Amino acid sequence: MTQTPPSEVEFAHKLHITTGVLVEVTPPDNVRRIYAQDFGTPEYWKALERQLNVWAKGFHDFLRNHSSQDLVCLNVVREEQDVCSKCHALWEPIADDDGQPYCANCGAIIKEGKP
Repeated sequence: MTQTPPSEVEFAHKLHITTGVLVEVTPPDNVRRIYAQDFGTPEYWKALERQLNVWAKGFHDFLRNHSSQDLVCLNVVREEQDVCSKCHALWEPIADDDGQPYCANCGAIIKEGKP
């Protein structure tokens, strides 16, 4: 790594941030049961996908008319990642020949902890 004059040295640390938020819907257990196929086989996953697509269409209709009494779970799910505090790229620290860690994306020297 080339030496940078002290006045231009940039430092970074790992940030754990939220990168997305979505609502996850879990259908009732009976919708996710596939008896005709062995669990984990390609046929099983194809049948499960087909069955869930049918259920999703019915659930969409349910949201329109509110007549179903099926138990459905809704959860808010956060997607999180560790990123560089300087460039906000995915956290990928590497070390130079002297063992000094730095960000593989922006080259900022890594300091442990928060500023």
